[in-house]
Amino acid sequence: MPYENEHACRLKNPDDFQKDSFRRTTRKHNGKEYSIISGKLKGKTSMTEQAYRYNKETWTSSEAKNHCKDHDGTFEAAKKSKSIELPEGRETRIIPIDDIELRVTDGEKPKIIGYAVKYGLWSVDLGGFREKIKKGAFDEVLKSEPDVRALKNHDPNFMLGRTKSGTLSLSSNIVGLQFEIDPPDTTTGRDIIQEIRRKDIDGCSFSFGTVEDDWKNNEDGTVERTIIKVGELFDVGPVVFPAYPDTTVAARSLEQFRAKKYTCECVECGYLQETDKHCKDIKCPECGAQMRRKERPGPGQKSEETEKEDRERQREYERMYRKAGRIINRNRPAKV
Repeated sequence: MPYENEHACRLKNPDDFQKDSFRRTTRKHNGKEYSIISGKLKGKTSMTEQAYRYNKETWTSSEAKNHCKDHDGTFEAAKKSKSIELPEGRETRIIPIDDIELRVTDGEKPKIIGYAVKYGLWSVDLGGFREKIKKGAFDEVLKSEPDVRALKNHDPNFMLGRTKSGTLSLSSNIVGLQFEIDPPDTTTGRDIIQEIRRKDIDGCSFSFGTVEDDWKNNEDGTVERTIIKVGELFDVGPVVFPAYPDTTVAARSLEQFRAKKYTCECVECGYLQETDKHCKDIKCPECGAQMRRKERPGPGQKSEETEKEDRERQREYERMYRKAGRIINRNRPAKV
């Protein structure tokens, strides 16, 4: 059966081996590393090579095939990965190495523990802006018990755990969004444990969808984004390469923010100005007084709704006065 991430070379039939005796080790050929699957043949105590595996990222199909042929094995090229359609509105972030906390617990059944994100820490430049995630941003999405996957490199072909099956747990504390993975006893699971222990993998990442954020223009021209509420959480997990984060969705939001205009009115002289800054952040260029959004009343000013209520109240008072006047007139003694 072909693998999606590795070319394979079968040397012996796996059915001839004792179950649970297989072990994976590595070896190099011409500077390229490949894996050796070894196990104990039935009735034997010594280890025997059963197959070779070649990572398709470093071995071409022809290179692996030639190596397999030299060892009289049966070659099978890695199958093509299925194309995955990512949900619309999905964003991906990598935690900087300096802020990372990724480890494997010791014991008979090791677990992978780390933070998918840490609250209140500013990111690196994400292409025109930087961002931080506010504490509590994941509270509502966690209450909804989302079906989140733990993946290596965001690749669904490298499944490590899942909240639905209980092999992935998520919790939010004062530091950030923490995950705990119970990795499977598979090639992917065993590999990731060793890769983390060896520090070959030292990055974490997560994919999410934002429902509420706040943008701010600074005086120095920089733009800051604070993610207030996360609406969807798709996956978390370790990553090999801290690739440039996918900010396509955030970039669209940034452009909308930059295009947004505010109509500001001076609370003293009534001067109007259209700007891309919040009205509270600017002063009136005419008299230097505080500016407020035109649709919001300043000190001593009333909104249209308040003025309407005042008019209705005044009319009601007038009706009451007229009614009282009629009653008084009816009860007034007649003139003789």
